[in-house]
This record gives sequence, C-alpha cells and structure tokens, in this order.
Amino acid sequence: MHVSLRIYLLVFFLLCANSVQAREHSISFIMPCYNCADKVYKAIDSIYAQYIAHPFEVICCDDGSTDSTLLVLRRCKKRYPTLKIAKHKKNRGAGAAANTCIKYAQGDLLFRLDADNMLAEPEHDTTNRLVALLDETGCDAAMVENMVLFENEKEIKTVLQYQAENNICDLQHCITEVHNPAMSGNFLFTRASFDRVGGYPEDHGSDTFRFGFELYATGGRVAILPNSFYWHFYNPHGYWWREQRTGNNDIKALETVLRYKHLFDARTQKNLERAVRKETTLFQLIHKKLIKQRQ
Repeated sequence: MHVSLRIYLLVFFLLCANSVQAREHSISFIMPCYNCADKVYKAIDSIYAQYIAHPFEVICCDDGSTDSTLLVLRRCKKRYPTLKIAKHKKNRGAGAAANTCIKYAQGDLLFRLDADNMLAEPEHDTTNRLVALLDETGCDAAMVENMVLFENEKEIKTVLQYQAENNICDLQHCITEVHNPAMSGNFLFTRASFDRVGGYPEDHGSDTFRFGFELYATGGRVAILPNSFYWHFYNPHGYWWREQRTGNNDIKALETVLRYKHLFDARTQKNLERAVRKETTLFQLIHKKLIKQRQ
C-alpha cells in the first residue's frame, strides 16, 4: 500500500476513534430527598427501570428528613446495591442537598431528578435520547418537551410544554418566555456547566430558577427533546410552594437577574430595580415585555 495512503487511513481511523471517545459519557443522577418516604422509591425505580446505554450512578441525599425517608433509601439500596446515599444532619434545603449529591458524583453528565418526580416509562428511552441530543447540538443541557403534572397515581393535572425556535433555549428565550425548561430543575446538564455556574444556591426555595438562569447568563444553551416528557408530582405544600406564598421566590428571582444586570440594556436595568422597590415580579416584567437583552 502506498505510504501516503497508509498515513491517510491512519489519520482517518484516529479521528474516528477520537470522535467516538468524545461521545462516551457517564451519568450521575442526583436526587435531593426530604420527607418523601411515600414517593422516593418510585423516582429511584423509574431510573433503574430504564435501559441506559452509558455507565450511570444514582446519588440521593437525605436532607435531614423527619419521616422514614432514610429508611426507605436504605431499603432501595438493598434492591439496587450501586445506589449511593448521603445524609445531612439537619434540613438545609434542596439546593444544598443537590450540591452534596454532586460532590460525590463521578459523571461528566448530571441529571437532577427530584424525589417526588419520575422519568417516563422505559419505552420512551428518555435518557439515551437526551444524551444524544446533547451531543448533536453541543448544548450545555437537554430537557424534555413536556412536564406532566400529576396527582396520586399519575392522575394528570396539567401539562406544561416548552417551545423555542429550533428547540434551543438561551438567555433571550429565558427573558421572553415564562415557561422555560431550565427552571423546572429536572433535566440533564454537563458537569462543566455546573462548575461554571458555581452550584445551586442554598439560601432559598427557588434554587432551580437561579441555577437555570445562571446557566443561561453564563452562556449556556438548553436543547428541548421533541415528543418527550417526565412525571412531575404536583405538591402545593412543597418547599417551592411554601416559599412562593411568602413572596421569597419572586424576591430571589429578581435578585438573581440583577446580579447579571450588565447583560441587559439601561431601560431594563431600571425596570428591574423599580420592580424590586414596587414588589413587581420578574414574571410580570416578562409578560409585559419589559426585559431586553443588551445588543
């Protein structure tokens, strides 16, 4: 064989090998757990029921539960020996529990699934499709198209659908659409994007909003997977709803956006500052189209 042809083939195979290597992943499912003894095993079962083409692990953090959550987790570990369990001595909030999970995570991809939610049934192949979408688009995160809110035994309450041009969400999409995938908290994202954001906030119930917004604000993009969904338990007595009723979520959302006010034009900066004084919510500003990204 001609020398130059052999060199060409060698380079070709090396490039192919590097391409394959770049697409190899390991996934760490992270699950903050607090007083969810009646639901957490369903969330864990929904992960292990999947056929996942990549090495994966599941890490749960009991956040100082006062019910039998920790006992249920230990029972789950007997069924799934690879399950990892961390524990907080006292309740510190979902953001802190998520950060603890990630502290022990080995994967280059992270998938947060809250303890009262579930992946779609195995035939939907959600995880593999999300990973493939992440590789295909080069985005920092990937999210299902539909969040199915349910009560009791999967009695559907409502469905929230995420839509974006070309199924790609960025900061511009975030400040023009109230329903945004990164805000739900339950999605696949890269370890690199987590490190860039600096983790989940640990001082309020809207940890998923702040993490999602900062993912966008630091240049991240989220791809939406068409014809996909996950089960999201509707709990009006949960952490997020308690903080919502006090108004703390709205306050923290505005504070988060103001941390990145340099990304917005001068008028938007004034609108944000005025909103804090007048107790206007960020979502009201979005509805009124009073937020514009700096050109």
